[in-house]
Amino acid sequence: MHCTYRRGCPPGASALDPQRRDELEKIAHICARIPSHASETLDEAVNALWIMWVALHMENTNTGLSLGRLDQWLQPFFERDMEKLETKSEREAYIKHAIELIGCFYMRGTDHLPLVPDIGNYLFGGSSSDQAITLGGVTPSGEDGVNDMTYIFLK
Repeated sequence: MHCTYRRGCPPGASALDPQRRDELEKIAHICARIPSHASETLDEAVNALWIMWVALHMENTNTGLSLGRLDQWLQPFFERDMEKLETKSEREAYIKHAIELIGCFYMRGTDHLPLVPDIGNYLFGGSSSDQAITLGGVTPSGEDGVNDMTYIFLK
């Protein structure tokens, strides 16, 4: 399945509404680049995180995994994307897109649960997987860690 999407949209995508077709083409382009190449945009970084998160869950029983400091990790990608935008309306539309992207990431946060073996449910009292994300706080250098992505995650 991955190879099909790497070559472009899935069969029949041309019959989709143009906006959905554009979304699928964007995802196909992203999947062709990441995670084997460094992410350049927020969309690529979030998709790379997701692919690696699923891979980690396929390899172990979910013990001690945490998504960590996503706002601090993703802020540079957000800033780079915002620098490319020229108008206030473009920036506002991009912020809405970033909120939707992170919302979708949250919603996908339980997609890996079928990967957790039944023993995980037994050992962890029915809670086979809980996601932990740390927002804000301080940076490694002791500075205030709250940034734009902190608020996008909280939105």
